[in-house]
This record gives sequence, C-alpha cells and structure tokens, in this order.
Amino acid sequence: MSAHNIKKVIHSKDYITQNKRDQIMYEKHRPMIKLVPAFSVASTQKNTEVFALSKKYDHCTKVAFFKNANHLKVDDITKNMVIRFKEAYQSRELPLVPVDGIRKKTISWNVDVNRLDMLSLRDLIQKCVWGFPCNEMLYEAIALEAFDSLLSVSGTSHIIPQMLSEIVQSCRKALDYGNDIKKVKILEIVQKIVQIPHVGFALIPYYKQLLPPLRKPYSRIAFSMNQSSNHLSYKLTHSIHTTLVVLEETGGQNSLINIKYIIPHYQSTKQFV
Repeated sequence: MSAHNIKKVIHSKDYITQNKRDQIMYEKHRPMIKLVPAFSVASTQKNTEVFALSKKYDHCTKVAFFKNANHLKVDDITKNMVIRFKEAYQSRELPLVPVDGIRKKTISWNVDVNRLDMLSLRDLIQKCVWGFPCNEMLYEAIALEAFDSLLSVSGTSHIIPQMLSEIVQSCRKALDYGNDIKKVKILEIVQKIVQIPHVGFALIPYYKQLLPPLRKPYSRIAFSMNQSSNHLSYKLTHSIHTTLVVLEETGGQNSLINIKYIIPHYQSTKQFV
C-alpha cells in the first residue's frame, strides 16, 4: 500500500472517531430515574419510578408478556376449557349460529334467551366462559359475542356474582395466552361485568388473580409520550387504564390500595379533599 493510500485510511479513521465524539458530546441529556417506594410522596415527583412487586410474584405472571402467544405451552386447565367449549359448540349445546357482520363476526341465538330459566341461563354463561382462552378466530368470536349478548339478559345480574371465580379464571387464562388484541377484548368484557350491581366490590378479592398480567405492559409504556393512538400497544395500555379506573370507581374505598398493590404505576383519577 502506498503512503498516499495509508494517509487516506488514517484520515478516514480519524473522521469516524471525531464523528463519534461529536455524537457523544451533543447527545441529548437523559434525566436519571430514581426508584422510590409505592404510595410515597416522592412517587408523585418527576423522573421517579416506583418499585415493582418482589420476584416471588413473577412466576405467576411471566407467561403473560410474550408477544406471540402461540409459542407458549398451554397448561392443562386452559386446554380442558377450550376442549369443553368446542365440544359444546359442535354438539349444538350452544343454541346459536355465527353471523358474518360488516366489521366482525357476531352470533344469532336460535332461542329466546330472555325466556330461559335461571339454570339454563347459567349453563349457557358457563359454556361461553370456557371459550375465553380460545385463540382460533371463530371460537373466540362465538364465546365473546355470546357472553356479551347474555349480559343484557335480566337474570344475568343475579348469576354473574355467583360465577366470579369461573369468570376470573377464564379471563386470566385469556390474558396469559392471548395477543394484545385478545387482551383488549377481555378487558372490555371485564369493564362490562363490573357495571353489574355489587360485582365491582365482590371482584376485589380476585385482583391478585386477574391483574398481574396487566402490570408489565401498563408499567412499560404508561408514561411514554411517543406512542401513536393507532399503535396496538397504546390501545392495550389505554384499555388497561380504563379498566383500572372502572374497577376503582365500582370497587369502593378499598379498591385503590388493592389495585396499586398489584400495579404500583396506576394513579387514581379521583380528587381527594
């Protein structure tokens, strides 16, 4: 290599080095984030972030944060739920037919659900709840649309409080194994359920089972200003926040502290005097 070419290589390296130095020198200053205890006065200050729950709770929620739920190994309880729902639909135990709507698939009942007795109505609700964890588009639409339709039946308000354990379990499985779109749909169901009298208060003991899958996605982008309103992550976070607000409003005076125990980043929308 000639001396002239060697000088060119050295000059090129010097230019790259100087360019990197300039980037570091003029890089925008990033404020230090200080970790503070939850419920403290410092948690309301700028550039602070509250502690998350200790790691002993992580094993309950770690499966909920994979972007592609198809890579997860589904547990036996969820498998049994899905199998029982599919069998109920295929054996015509669910008296309905799927209908192709303009924007989404809906259902049409073959019977007048408003005239069903309480036992038959409870049985239909139970079968629909089994289908919440289904990720196949047809079965998912049938389960969610049928359950949503049954919420408008008058007798449902007496049945839902008695079935909270089964409903919360199915919602949790759907949040664990569903994608972001599925999670938004499940949260919309939760928002409607708590509007039933006394359900919001009765749901407080189930927060530890229902809310952990929402903690990480809500905490990760709760304070991000770079999310577009059309972005799926933004929609999920907005849906989580709306759900937490509804839980607080319908759960009574103890709802806030129980929500913040699971999701410390949540800030109450109520004004305290």
